[in-house]
Amino acid sequence: MDYIGMKVLSYDGKEKGEVTSVCENRHCGVESCRGDVLRVKWEDGAISFPCSAGLKQDKQTLKIM
Repeated sequence: MDYIGMKVLSYDGKEKGEVTSVCENRHCGVESCRGDVLRVKWEDGAISFPCSAGLKQDKQTLKIM
């Protein structure tokens, strides 16, 4: 799946970010997880690295679960 450019909402839906890349050299810390680690830049400039397995997709938006 092509995640780059997708919008991301925080768990509470109050903050918005955007996927800037898929981290090929990072792996999810959960044993046997096959999700992709994404680099998300938030509106306040913060960067986070959520796993795609912990995100719910709704059209072109991902939400942290």
